[in-house]
Parts: sequence; structure tokens; C-alpha cells
Amino acid sequence: MLEEEHQDPGSNMIKRFQVLHLIQEILGFYAFRFSLFLYFVSNFLSVA
Repeated sequence: MLEEEHQDPGSNMIKRFQVLHLIQEILGFYAFRFSLFLYFVSNFLSVA
């Protein structure tokens, strides 16, 4: 694995960037859903 990284550091950096971007999108998506969930729960509790 280390040898491959030394052979082509550029593509490895691109892969790492793509993975970080994917993680960022997933976290953003779940954070958005979680905030909506908390919003509805707080509204429900205030009504009840």
C-alpha cells in the first residue's frame, strides 16, 4: 500500500478528497434531518 502511494501521490490525494467530500455530504444530510426531527419533536412537546 505504501509503495502505491509513493508511485502516484496525486491520484491518492484525489481519492482522499473524494472520500472527505462524501463524508461531508452524508454528515450534512443527517444533520439536516436530525435538526428537522428535533424541530418537530420540540413542537410536538410544546403542543402536548
